[in-house]
Amino acid sequence: MNIVRNEMFSKVYEVDCFQKEFYSMTKEKFSFSPPFPRYQKWLIRSLEILEEYGEEAIKLQNFEQLENITPKLFSIRYSKSKLNPRVLYIYL
Repeated sequence: MNIVRNEMFSKVYEVDCFQKEFYSMTKEKFSFSPPFPRYQKWLIRSLEILEEYGEEAIKLQNFEQLENITPKLFSIRYSKSKLNPRVLYIYL
């Protein structure tokens, strides 16, 4: 598993299997241009917030710290959906 830069963002990186795992979770084909599928739109909005606010995003709805460990482990949730997907991340 490798860490690669997400081309849509300047500060966001992902594991190289993220898109495959995201598809497994949502059953939506990953799109590289609009219109984006529902859950990918949610993910893009969430990552925009994360990139803008950094660690302060934890204070916002749908962002949470999962464990009190180092490095800190966080998640972004889409709790108002039937699927309720969750994306885990660390902030360095």
